[in-house]
Amino acid sequence: MKSVTICGSSVFGMIAVCQLMLCSNPLRAQVLEQAELDAISTSYADTNAIGQPVQRLGRSIAAFSGRLKQVVQKCGMVEREMDLAKFPGGTLRYLDQEVFVGGLRGMLMVAPAMQVNTDGAARTYHPLDPFGQCEPDNKDPETNRPACALNYLCYGGVKLHSQGKEITCTAQDVMGKVIVNAEYSNTWRRLWTKLQAGELTPFTQKEREELKMRRGETIYGFRETSTKTTVAFKAAIIPADSYWRPCKRDVKGAKFFGYLVNSTALKGDEKKDEIEETDPKQIVQDVDRCNPLPDVNSERVAGLVIPSGTFEG
Repeated sequence: MKSVTICGSSVFGMIAVCQLMLCSNPLRAQVLEQAELDAISTSYADTNAIGQPVQRLGRSIAAFSGRLKQVVQKCGMVEREMDLAKFPGGTLRYLDQEVFVGGLRGMLMVAPAMQVNTDGAARTYHPLDPFGQCEPDNKDPETNRPACALNYLCYGGVKLHSQGKEITCTAQDVMGKVIVNAEYSNTWRRLWTKLQAGELTPFTQKEREELKMRRGETIYGFRETSTKTTVAFKAAIIPADSYWRPCKRDVKGAKFFGYLVNSTALKGDEKKDEIEETDPKQIVQDVDRCNPLPDVNSERVAGLVIPSGTFEG
């Protein structure tokens, strides 16, 4: 007796959903070659490549450091320095108020560069703006508005590999300056178009389990068979829907329609930090897997991330 798969409508289209449901059978043959599986696993071992700073947001902090002396004079503070073990080539400068006022002691810290983590913000990642360049002519055809992300897509754990070799999102020019890698952008745009059309093969359940066993977290993705090119996602940052596609704000009329759902470890009991609505059904279709409301919105709720490890100095 043959089994029949019934597919409903979806933002990716009925045919695409049918293809994905059939391809998601955990009993089907392995999609990835062993070398590809090894390369994907190894690339996620470099945790420094995920959650990198948004450089343009850090410059205003650096500019403020030039006014330290004015603050010292007006607030009766003493300027000090502290070397950080995980702050390459940088010194954290801070002001310490030596006189206790009302039982409290004030401190103001100023770094020459600041790592700004945008996780949890609705505008963090947009599939049509992988490097957060916000170009006016780069419009989302579904909204006719420019696609404008806050952060690099690769800093959200989106990894690309071709022939088992990682395509890094940044490169160096002849002068040694770090620049965005056009190959990453071009490859991503091609794969994203095919992913929406259901033309990529998703990793099998067995492969996801293998990656989770190696890395201790859920990693899912897709493979372009003809070129042996893969795209992998870290579910803790960009969650997957019930068909193991990256969650997207896909309800027409949602304020940030088209952006990828961006998760974060910081959860909130109050839902007032969500910019759009308090009802997830007005943001995403797959409420069970893609609900962004529990994640604290970093654009609305400011916070400091304390790094693991120790300070030196």
